[in-house]
Amino acid sequence: MANKIAKRKAATSRTRGKKAAKGAARLCACDCGKPATRTFAQGHDAKARSLILKVQRGELKAADLPATLRTAELAKGDGLIARLLRKLQA
Repeated sequence: MANKIAKRKAATSRTRGKKAAKGAARLCACDCGKPATRTFAQGHDAKARSLILKVQRGELKAADLPATLRTAELAKGDGLIARLLRKLQA
């Protein structure tokens, strides 16, 4: 039973790697300029989150956020960054 689960996990991770490799290369949404296969490069979602929280605390103006963070596309999801961006827009 455990062997079947291990095989299934290995197959799943291989297909994820293939999908990521096939995906179109784009730039990280935190405006760092690094290529990313998803919205953010690894760890850069935390940078974006901290910038958004600074805006909410009044330490930074919303206009100072990178343009890529102010797009409507990022506010559509269910993740933490999307919820914070929707809260800023309200």
